[in-house]
Amino acid sequence: MSKALATKNVAAVLLSLAMVVGLAFAFATPAKADVISDLQAQIQQLLAQIAALSSGGSTGGSMACTTFTRNHSQGNSGGEVMAIQKFLNSMSDTQVAASGAGSPGNETSFFGPATRAAVVKFQNKYAADILTPVGLSAGTGFWGPSSRAKANMLCAGGGTATGTATGTATGTATGTATGTVGGSLVVAGGVQPANSLAPKSASQVPFTTFTLTNNSSAAVTVNSVTIERTGLANDAVFAGIIVTEGSQRIGNTKTLNSNHQSMLDVNATLQPGQSRTFTVAGDMASSLTSYIGQVVSLSIIGVNTSATVSGSLPIVGASHTINDSLTIGALTVRQGPSDVDAAVSKEIGTAGYVAASINATAGSAEDVWIKSIRWNQSGSAASGDVANVVTVIDGTSYPTTLDSTGKYYTTVFPGN
Repeated sequence: MSKALATKNVAAVLLSLAMVVGLAFAFATPAKADVISDLQAQIQQLLAQIAALSSGGSTGGSMACTTFTRNHSQGNSGGEVMAIQKFLNSMSDTQVAASGAGSPGNETSFFGPATRAAVVKFQNKYAADILTPVGLSAGTGFWGPSSRAKANMLCAGGGTATGTATGTATGTATGTATGTVGGSLVVAGGVQPANSLAPKSASQVPFTTFTLTNNSSAAVTVNSVTIERTGLANDAVFAGIIVTEGSQRIGNTKTLNSNHQSMLDVNATLQPGQSRTFTVAGDMASSLTSYIGQVVSLSIIGVNTSATVSGSLPIVGASHTINDSLTIGALTVRQGPSDVDAAVSKEIGTAGYVAASINATAGSAEDVWIKSIRWNQSGSAASGDVANVVTVIDGTSYPTTLDSTGKYYTTVFPGN
């Protein structure tokens, strides 16, 4: 990075585009088969009923089943929460409640403490299938991929069952099934940051590093990770939390919910055999006087993807001590000069179009190193409608990288 970026000088940042777009700055087939016979169908139905009754703790009726596809944790509303409660209430030893809200016939769409406790019972009951494969010994209450897989298997009659069924069936079944099956994704803790201080107004303080590895033969997309604030600290110490890859911030900054948790954007596609390392980072609040000396950490408790996930959770990183007295560098960002082209129609092939401009000024405490900048493309134009997007600083052009969402252009500046 040029020395001009490491001083207190004002730097004009321009963005060149080839078409009209709006930009905002931010640092931040099932298988087909012929009909067999009615008798065969009856046998299969009988086997499914036996499996449901023998899976342990059934109330005596058939399971309340659906095909579970979504992750849920305490504090969630809507989605598949009611279906989860109905499923858990199908077994007497995993019921959400004996009476009132959440009890059989009174299921709700809110994932509260009672639902979480019922999920824990379910996970402990089938620990060998749900917990052991991901390195856990006790239920967490997070309704994730392994819990969904076990529930779907039980609903499909794949649980442990005893009984006898006899009969004769004749017929021919033929057909083809095509499609992509979710592959195996391994999540592991990376080399964690050292325990240190978390000063007020500090941006992108590294807390927890994790590595995702695609061990399948198909591409795997990870949408987000679920994190939880741990340690003896207050949620208010964070102005926001985000996932980074290198110096690049991914998605939008999130805050913690009432359960001290948040779902952070990852938006990463891993090709077969590929590994990528990410870090959960925190932007600290501007005033921490009420929390001086508190120790805070951020744990990863879930990976949200359609693939099968293995590995050990939770992953806990550094424990940082809150500090309100350190003075760190500051950067003021303002609207740039008036040389931004008017947002009017441009002919196809127009070059050198300046879509956005900012001024960045370092504070008086110390020099500031701008590591990267990210632009958000808005408006009706698609990313394929523009080309050669660059960031220009004091006449020097730096390339941008478009992320998988097709919305964010990021420039990572060279070090000095």
